[in-house]
Amino acid sequence: MSQRGSGRWRGLGRGLGVVATFFDDRGRVIVQSPPAYCPICAVEIGAGRDPGLAEKIRAALRAESESLEPISGYILAISFPDLDCDEEPNDSPEEALDIGVLTSGVELTISGCILPGGDVDYYAVVVEEPLDVVVETSGSGDGDSVISLYDGEKEEIARDDDGGEGTWSKIAELLEPGAYYLKVEAYGGGTITYDLSVAQA
Repeated sequence: MSQRGSGRWRGLGRGLGVVATFFDDRGRVIVQSPPAYCPICAVEIGAGRDPGLAEKIRAALRAESESLEPISGYILAISFPDLDCDEEPNDSPEEALDIGVLTSGVELTISGCILPGGDVDYYAVVVEEPLDVVVETSGSGDGDSVISLYDGEKEEIARDDDGGEGTWSKIAELLEPGAYYLKVEAYGGGTITYDLSVAQA
């Protein structure tokens, strides 16, 4: 198989103890799912995860039992995820996306995604007057987010995992005028799509 463009794709094997391995055209292992019992084994490769990987490669995928026991059957799905669901890079305070100036009666919103797993998104916001502020994530699915709030010196003020609806996150703080940073990540290094809102309480 080959893919031009982002150089990213994901293979997913569903079965009892399936191990999935990607090989390059020289037979070298690119990446492998955990060599253990896993009803759902996922492996992901791409330029974002493997900096030395060319944007276009030819690869082979092998699925096998992680033991000597035969596998009665499995499902193999290969997808090409869209990683352009938000503006990147925004992986540090220095690269934070500016979402605006917060004043009384204003709500600032932005949508984003944590993809691939382990990604983080940073946002910058300016508060013009002392305000009780609520920062909250939400989404259409069962996303499990973690959000952190930092002051202009990048010192953490607050952090929350499941304070919002379901497993979404929520922070409520009295903020003085100044610049602030917000960090959104997925709990446990997963992937999520989310809506982020910043508003007066």
